[in-house]
Amino acid sequence: MAFGRLRPAPVRAFGRTGSAQPIIQADLRQLRWLVRLIQTLAIMSTRSLARIFLALFSFYFAKSAVAQEFTACALHDLSHLEASKCLGKEYRELDKLLKQKVTFLVESATPVDMSGRPPEQVQAARQRIQDAIRQADVSWRRNLQFECDTLIEASYGLGNGWDIDSFECRITKTRDRIKFLSTSTSYAWITRK
Repeated sequence: MAFGRLRPAPVRAFGRTGSAQPIIQADLRQLRWLVRLIQTLAIMSTRSLARIFLALFSFYFAKSAVAQEFTACALHDLSHLEASKCLGKEYRELDKLLKQKVTFLVESATPVDMSGRPPEQVQAARQRIQDAIRQADVSWRRNLQFECDTLIEASYGLGNGWDIDSFECRITKTRDRIKFLSTSTSYAWITRK
């Protein structure tokens, strides 16, 4: 055995044998960053720290207020059961509006560029549009049920509270759907006469 330069012992990390050098360097970088953070906080005045914490807390509460504006229910003031009932009522009202919008689209569907065609062709084209609108609604509702019920319930496992998240998901997606059906150029041509 020759005496000379000592080498670090090989380290087995993530199934490989190699040098410990990269791991040690990464640890040193993290340690240096932590030391700099502590030094910076030590230099800062109490007033500056208070401003930072105030900014963080105001950001948190602003985010909560934005989330709260999507529902008419004041969830933080309600029990779980009351919140679930309130969100359920809000969802049913939005669902009623959506059904009215879809019914309006179905009833007012008019095929474009059918002037001069026999009435049978115009009626057949109108029927195809109506069937397509109904099928799109059925498909959207299946997707809503899968995303807002099946996936959310499965993500909670055995825990409680999935019903509130499910209603919030349904409310958000139903509002988006009503807005889309009301403002999208994809559906604007259907009601044109």
